[in-house]
Amino acid sequence: MINTLIVGEMNNGKLSENSFDLLKISDKISDQTSLVLCTTSKDNISIDEIKILPVDFIYLLKTPSLDIDNGIYDIDTYALSLLLNSKDYNLTLFSKSEYGSVVAPRVAFRNNKKYLSDCTGISLEEGLFSIERPIYGGVANAVYELSVNISPVFSIRPGLQDLDDINNNKIAEIEEMEIQFNEPHPAKMIEEYSNDSLEEIKLEDAKIIISGGRGLGNEIAFEELKKLANLLGGALGASRAACDAGWIDHSLQIGLTGKTVTPDLYISVGISGASQHLAGCSMSRNIVAINNDKDANIFNVARFGVIGDWNQIIKSFISSIEDLSLK
Repeated sequence: MINTLIVGEMNNGKLSENSFDLLKISDKISDQTSLVLCTTSKDNISIDEIKILPVDFIYLLKTPSLDIDNGIYDIDTYALSLLLNSKDYNLTLFSKSEYGSVVAPRVAFRNNKKYLSDCTGISLEEGLFSIERPIYGGVANAVYELSVNISPVFSIRPGLQDLDDINNNKIAEIEEMEIQFNEPHPAKMIEEYSNDSLEEIKLEDAKIIISGGRGLGNEIAFEELKKLANLLGGALGASRAACDAGWIDHSLQIGLTGKTVTPDLYISVGISGASQHLAGCSMSRNIVAINNDKDANIFNVARFGVIGDWNQIIKSFISSIEDLSLK
C-alpha cells in the first residue's frame, strides 16, 4: 500500500495548479493520499472547499506569521520537518516552484531522506519508484529507481499533467495542528524587503511568458517586454545573463539555476538559447524566438522564429495588439 504526502501551495486562497499536478500523479500511483498546507492567520482558507479535494486526509499546519519570511520559509521548513518526522509515508511530493525548490531539499535533509529535484515522471513497479528527470542541462533524461521503503522526497516539474477532474467520492478528514516556532530566524537580519520587482503572475502558473536576455542590451528594454506581457495577460521572465547584469530581479530567472516553466506560449527575446536556459523552458508548448542572430541556438527549438531587431519587432507587436483591442 503506497501512502503519499503532498505538500500543497495556496494561491489567493485556492490550491495552486502546481499542487493539482501532484494530486494527479499521486492518483496514479498511490493507494492513499494526504495533503499538508502550512497556513497563517492571514490566509483565507475555506474548510468546505478543501475537504472535497481528491485526498484522504488533510493537515492544516497553523504557523506563526513573521513580518519577514519572503524567500526564506524557515517556519514552513520547520513545520513540515516535524510532520514528516512523526508520520510514515512512502513518498513526499513537492512542486518545483520557488517554494518547493527552497523547502523540499531542506525538509529532506532534516529527515535524512533521499531527494530528487525537477522530476518529470514517476511510475511504480514491483516495490520500486521509477523516476525520470533531465540531466546535462536538459539535453538528456535519466531514470532512477528507488525503493518505496526508503520514503524519498521528490520535487516535480510543474505543468506536466492535464488538469482535468480527478474522480473523487471522498470527504477528506482534516486535522489542524498548531506549530510553535522556536528556532533562530535569520530573516530578522533583513532590515527591509520589497517585492515590487516580483511578478504579479507567478511564472510557474503563467500561460504566457515574455522572456528577455542579454541581447536586449539594458534594463530599460525590459519595460517594453513588461508592457507586452501585461497586454497578453502573461508574466515576465529572463535569462541568467540578464539577471546577472542587474537588469531584472533574479526571482524571474528561467533556466537550470532558475525556475522551470511550462507555459502555452513562451516568447524569447534576445536569448541565444544556451542549454542552461533551455532546461527551464523547453517543455513550453510553443516557443517563439526573436533574435537578430540567424544562427542562434534558440531557433532550433522554436516553433516560430523572427530574425531582426527585437525593439522594432516588439513595438510593432504591441501596436498591433493595441489596435486589435480597440476594434
